[in-house]
Amino acid sequence: EIKGTIAANPGGGYGTPCYIRSMSNVTFKAAVGAQVSVAGVYAFSGHRYQAGYDYVLDRDVVNGTNTYYVANRLTNITFDGITFTAKSDIETSQKQAIINGFTFKNCTFNIGHTEDNSDYIALRYYNENNNGNVRNLVVDNCKFNNCRQGVYTSHVYGVSVTNSTFNTTGHNAIAIQDFSGVGNHGKVVITGNVFNNIGDRIIRFNNVGADTQITIKNNTATNSGNTDGEVIKATSLADGIKYDISGNTWGEGKTVANTEF
Repeated sequence: EIKGTIAANPGGGYGTPCYIRSMSNVTFKAAVGAQVSVAGVYAFSGHRYQAGYDYVLDRDVVNGTNTYYVANRLTNITFDGITFTAKSDIETSQKQAIINGFTFKNCTFNIGHTEDNSDYIALRYYNENNNGNVRNLVVDNCKFNNCRQGVYTSHVYGVSVTNSTFNTTGHNAIAIQDFSGVGNHGKVVITGNVFNNIGDRIIRFNNVGADTQITIKNNTATNSGNTDGEVIKATSLADGIKYDISGNTWGEGKTVANTEF
């Protein structure tokens, strides 16, 4: 199901349209034996204010004129067996956006750069608003090769990264972040992964809220961690978080920053 409608200017100024675009229950899958490569997936919700085109009103968006807002409503979108050669970015700054259920399985992310540049994040699942409207990212049996970061999330409720391999990152392999108050992340599951040559902490949390349940089990790592050998860190962990952490092999001399881990 793919559709587009015009809402009554939510979040926009007088006369500025906001388009609601919906897509649900769609799977993009490589055929058996096929090698399918794409540059990346990009789904943007927010203010389009330059260098764009309004296909509904048939006009250019140039230098802040003729602008519009877009709010995606995306549910149950799956990518299976695809190779990505550039950043995949599912992001929203628009409060009306609802993104629930992106799954990447059997995919490969070949970014080719580890430098300090956000363009070299392999998979970014990002909510600028702390409103619970971006949910349920699943990454299973994927490969991340030569990227700045592997999986980066912000204000996301429900993150699962399982049975995947991360080879050579300039920074974290997995980041569960927030920047507007504490992040209640629901169930965070990081299990059965292999981490090689991670250039900073393997797993990085920011300010984690009490509603979060963290499972980190049966992961292995080599030659990973920051300069002090630290492999996991959270800036803060609220009282009430539930933890299930066991069976991890981070390497000799490696440490974690928080006693809860």
